[in-house]
Amino acid sequence: MQDIADAIGSDPSMAAKLLRVANSTYYGVKTNSIKQAVTYLGMKNIRDLVLSTSIFDMFNTKDVPERIFQPLWQQSFTCSKIVSATYKMLGKSAPAYASLAGLLINIGSIFLLKRFDKRYMNIIQEVKQLNREKSEVTIENLEIEAFGSTHSQVGGYLLNWWEIPYPIVEAAIYHHNPFNKNVINKELLSIVHIAEHYSAKVIYLDSRVNDVEECFKYLCIEKSKFERKIDELIIY
Repeated sequence: MQDIADAIGSDPSMAAKLLRVANSTYYGVKTNSIKQAVTYLGMKNIRDLVLSTSIFDMFNTKDVPERIFQPLWQQSFTCSKIVSATYKMLGKSAPAYASLAGLLINIGSIFLLKRFDKRYMNIIQEVKQLNREKSEVTIENLEIEAFGSTHSQVGGYLLNWWEIPYPIVEAAIYHHNPFNKNVINKELLSIVHIAEHYSAKVIYLDSRVNDVEECFKYLCIEKSKFERKIDELIIY
């Protein structure tokens, strides 16, 4: 653990993320010690943290302000934690790929942000305004108009190209449409759909998903009980 703590401590960005997660309501460690945070979070959470940070850093660009990029990372990490917590609520062991599926569902957004920076930043800001106005226009509508593809399609293509296991690819493609006739892993997609909806709070964005209630019914989870538990996982 000391070697891991030393490695993370040598990276200011990684160390800051680790402490933010450890001091969140869910973990409640209240520490400034990297070693203590590593001990409390455990290897699985550290792995997800390092992986998500590395992937996001790979696509980061100096043209994208921290106020845009940081919340997207926080949403992805939170989504991953909600996926794992939901399997626990179901009394099931999460498949090995489940938390990674939650972590990577919006990788297409990160790619579009890297490739088109200011154009995509404008779309993010526009959809936030449209949400405040209760508009029916979604981010996918704006993406298709601007680029001819959605972040879901782009993310699925990227992950498939990288030869990532298909359940993760499927989650990226269908996380807004979990009951699509082409979906194979319906339980995973239902969980990811719910996790994406609640993790969107991190970026103050209405995820505009329409199947949350159906997903709760499919999973036989009581929504109010779920919400009481999941609020602890929202990392602001």
